[in-house]
Amino acid sequence: MTISIDMRWRAIVLTYIYYIDSSVVASIMGVSVRSISRWELLFRRRGNVIPNMQITRKTRWPPECITFVQEYVEEHPFFYIEELQTNLKIRFPDVKMFLQRLFVARCDLTSASRARS
Repeated sequence: MTISIDMRWRAIVLTYIYYIDSSVVASIMGVSVRSISRWELLFRRRGNVIPNMQITRKTRWPPECITFVQEYVEEHPFFYIEELQTNLKIRFPDVKMFLQRLFVARCDLTSASRARS
């Protein structure tokens, strides 16, 4: 049986705001305690009780910055990380630098791919 989103929110409000025991809420609403605990888990993890809802994540770097790094890597196949970091700091002073993560995730510069080139 599918419970409406409104009923799920009511269960969350009763358990979180009014501190009513989950077993009491389950018996009143006609659902299982396990269902309420799953909805609470969804609420804690995602901030919503809708199942299978895609989480939208913010990009940490602006698209211009990622494009700059990709172009820099293509133009300078042999470079020092410090050079790129200096150029990034000059061009994008507000962006925090986590270069290792950027290289692996965005530029596909793993140790295996570097060994092949």
